[in-house]
Amino acid sequence: MNPTCLRRLALAALLALGSWPAVAPGAGKSVKVGPGVVLEIDGGRRRVVIAATVVLRKGPLEGLLTRAKKKEHEYILAADVDARHVHTALELARAKAGKPVRFAPKYLPAEGTAIRVRLRYEKGGRAVTVPANGWVRDDKTGKPLQGDWVFAGSRFGPNPEGDDKPPFYLANHGDLICVVNVESALLDLPTRSPKALNERLYRADTDRIPPAGTKVEVILEPVPAKK
Repeated sequence: MNPTCLRRLALAALLALGSWPAVAPGAGKSVKVGPGVVLEIDGGRRRVVIAATVVLRKGPLEGLLTRAKKKEHEYILAADVDARHVHTALELARAKAGKPVRFAPKYLPAEGTAIRVRLRYEKGGRAVTVPANGWVRDDKTGKPLQGDWVFAGSRFGPNPEGDDKPPFYLANHGDLICVVNVESALLDLPTRSPKALNERLYRADTDRIPPAGTKVEVILEPVPAKK
């Protein structure tokens, strides 16, 4: 799927929005953008909800959320989703993809709409919602990750199945929500964060993360730009 196909997917989802039945004020609406990816609309608020599972609770991190069976040894959560559907859902939530990190000729951080990430899961028999930052700890200060992620938007590259195949959306290698800077990231940090294992800045905060296998809804909400 190339950028044109992504736009067509977004258009199809927008048309689906117009086909919903009327609902009571304040009840909100939701549409399935793809397996495991839902767009929720409540008044003027839009957000994306991804069905995920806890797969890692300790150690240095490459990111918060990966695709199932991809990079589960370096990410806290995994989701059986297509990264292109997440990209489309974020655009429908009125987020704008910016640019992935650039390293040459000089370092330029990832750009894009700021995305606030929260996590909803069941704890002690009731649903709780917590900031995703709390599950990621700064290895030097011991404090939670500060700030929001940005919608870098990943990019397309050669298809690993062959040159005769359509361009490959690189976030589908597993880089959905990253805490190290990578050019394939769908969501990245807007600050320098090395990928080399001996230089990584963040690790999983084990005491805050529920048991492996816990079902978690990852909630992505665009942050309005300050005027």
